Amino acid sequence: MTTYRPLGLLILSLVLASLLAGCGSSGSATTQPPAYSSDVTPLAGADAQNVSSIKAADGSTPCGAFDVNGFGFKTVDLKAYPGCTATAYTVMCLNDKAQWIADNVSDVKQNGTSLTFTSRQEGTCGLFPSK
Repeated sequence: MTTYRPLGLLILSLVLASLLAGCGSSGSATTQPPAYSSDVTPLAGADAQNVSSIKAADGSTPCGAFDVNGFGFKTVDLKAYPGCTATAYTVMCLNDKAQWIADNVSDVKQNGTSLTFTSRQEGTCGLFPSK
């Protein structure tokens, strides 16, 4: 009988380990990623002031700044930016050297108080009055 005891303990240990491993993974299977939103998040307070003080290559500064919230089609509600009073805008985003660039922005279109564009980067972007 004693020769079967180690084998029985081994089998019991393996069964218990597989049951416990299954318990830990069941919660992650039901977790859903957040729903995609095309909306940007306006920056306010010190965050907006710090970003708005950075000049673009032509010396201009943004009249409004926002977190682009990832890649893809984006919508900007111009009513959220009372300092932006131009009739047309360009969108530029900060690169890893804190420089405003338009390299990762395309298809900028304005329709009334809504501005849309496509972003190919994450992070901070800004509205610049078109000249």
